[in-house]
Amino acid sequence: MPYFAYSVLLLCVITSYSLNWSSLILPKWLAIINDDNDDETIIRSFGLFQLCQNGTNEACRAFPSSETQEKEGCDNIDLCPLWQAAGAAMILAGVIGALTIIAVLGTMGCRNRRKREKGWKVVSGMLVLHAVPSIVAVLIMAHLSKSLHGTRLDVSCILATIAWILSILIAMVLTYITSSSSSTDYYDYEPLD
Repeated sequence: MPYFAYSVLLLCVITSYSLNWSSLILPKWLAIINDDNDDETIIRSFGLFQLCQNGTNEACRAFPSSETQEKEGCDNIDLCPLWQAAGAAMILAGVIGALTIIAVLGTMGCRNRRKREKGWKVVSGMLVLHAVPSIVAVLIMAHLSKSLHGTRLDVSCILATIAWILSILIAMVLTYITSSSSSTDYYDYEPLD
């Protein structure tokens, strides 16, 4: 693959990784809109590790935590264990994403043709591994949004969905390019220094 293709691949992997971490950090996985008050609509935004509420002086607080488990209804539908599983899945996706970026850089700089062939296969597999925990977290949140009355999926869930779709697409394109091209087509280049 030429240098331009390497750069585009690296940029796409970094974009997927950035979307993954953005969704992990932003406290906007699920939103509950409560417009019972006539004068003000209260929106509660649930992140993987925080609960934020507009219309109050209260800052974001840790969620789920031992103090909030009874108050937030963790016992009713196993909310807290599922929520913690989704958080762990997204952290795992972040770690695998970082390792994938390192694998891309290592494969880009490799001088040996056979090692590059194996390297792109490893990168494709790691991209799929990066997507799987994100898929699990999004599916958990979709289940919770259906189980909790009045909730909707929010921005972080959309970012995580885009991240795993991008990772799968990159893996498919990379697999197609490396398997359909003859070895002389994409190994005629100068390795990165």
